[in-house]
Amino acid sequence: MATLEYHRQWRDRRRAERQAHKQIALAAIDAMLERAAAAEPDVFRGVLEQAHIAREALEAALAARATAAQ
Repeated sequence: MATLEYHRQWRDRRRAERQAHKQIALAAIDAMLERAAAAEPDVFRGVLEQAHIAREALEAALAARATAAQ
């Protein structure tokens, strides 16, 4: 019984850690966009494209990790 409870606690901690990492990564992307907004339009467009790629990669990595954990 104690092992089951330990596993649940571990799983919940890991889930919370993944969410925290996701929030940190999304905040970094947002900060990158805020800094680029002060730049020339071409620079901002390039940063926006990179931010979009980074966000998609983050979502794909999190989805793959969630699938592997199941």
